[in-house]
Amino acid sequence: MLASLQSIDVAPAIAVAEFRSAWRSTRGRLFGCAVIAFTAWLFGGYMYWHADNPVPYVASAYSLPRFLIAQFGAPVLWLSLLGLLFFLFDGGHRDEQAGVADVLDSRPASNTAWLCGRLAAGVAVVWLPTAAALAAVQAFGALARATHWWMGDVIEPISLASFLFVDLLPALAVWGAVVLTLASCLRSRIVVMLGGAALLGLLAWLAVNIPVYLYEAVLPFAAPVGFASDLAPRFADGFALAQRAAVLAAALGLMVLTARFAPRLEDRLAERKAAFRGCAAGIAGSVGLALAVTWQGHTLGLRADWLRAHQAAARAGVATVDIQRLAGEIAIAPGERLAIDIKLALTVAGDAPTSLLVFSFNPGMGISALRMEGMAGFEHEQGLLSVRLNDPLPPGTSRTLALQAEGVPDAKFAYLDG
Repeated sequence: MLASLQSIDVAPAIAVAEFRSAWRSTRGRLFGCAVIAFTAWLFGGYMYWHADNPVPYVASAYSLPRFLIAQFGAPVLWLSLLGLLFFLFDGGHRDEQAGVADVLDSRPASNTAWLCGRLAAGVAVVWLPTAAALAAVQAFGALARATHWWMGDVIEPISLASFLFVDLLPALAVWGAVVLTLASCLRSRIVVMLGGAALLGLLAWLAVNIPVYLYEAVLPFAAPVGFASDLAPRFADGFALAQRAAVLAAALGLMVLTARFAPRLEDRLAERKAAFRGCAAGIAGSVGLALAVTWQGHTLGLRADWLRAHQAAARAGVATVDIQRLAGEIAIAPGERLAIDIKLALTVAGDAPTSLLVFSFNPGMGISALRMEGMAGFEHEQGLLSVRLNDPLPPGTSRTLALQAEGVPDAKFAYLDG
């Protein structure tokens, strides 16, 4: 127990020492300059392009730099992953070249503590310059906005924070664990670098080739689609946090198991305990990722069910209605609640009388009241609101439908056939 506590206590010291060494090294300075220059070129160039083009061309949300951290953060993320490979691929060899490997091996810290400390240092030395570069972009944008300069704007802050803490940090931790595993199992630095580069290329290939619905379940960072929002800013939803926790657990398990392959020997009992803990963490992370994939598959199946229900209603020849007028009250709390109390003046369309009116209505909304003259009842299932009538209504008949509903619209209920 005492040895275990000493190992836990020394891990932060290892991380600090490794961070200082990497930060003062030539490669640390080179990477810091590279990430700052690349980020300034990337965001600055696009802000200039946006400001220098005709207003009608750049008025769409897709072209506004303020809302595009998911798109323009992706190159920054890949540069950070490459930088982490550059820092971690030869950690043990650097100790041998410095002549301190034997001294480090004599310390009481466990292999797990050494590897976790080295991982934490590598993540910090890559993450901090990236965060500083993006902070500089924000400062420039804020200054440009305050002085009404002709170009420049701040990135939407919630999306920026989500990129830094929910996307970048877990991705660096998982990738760093993979690199340290390669460095512990392979003795050649060239092989480690080439193998890491190949794996990074495979990850990049997966990022653009796997089905979109699996993206957020498999990869440890957000999909490069969608926009940030000023109306409904979102730091991270429950699914994203659970998925990141699963990949971090898998990374921790990989680190603990990698400790067994480290050239620095430990006692047999410590090795067995470390292997058990590593297997437990790895299994927990793997199960979490499997559940994430299953959930995304369920989501895709749910969209397919909605689409089939709408197609079946269309094939059944359900009478359509023409909405002549809509009036009422709508209360919006962006991202939290939508409440509607409306009246629809509608006219029955088609060629034959009908006793069933069908509307498409978001399944995330719960109907608290629905009233219509001659109504026998209603159902709200599979995104279809079906209103049953006591007597068939001939084409051209006008009615008023009063509807009260509340909830959070399901974002998946859109473009069902897309």
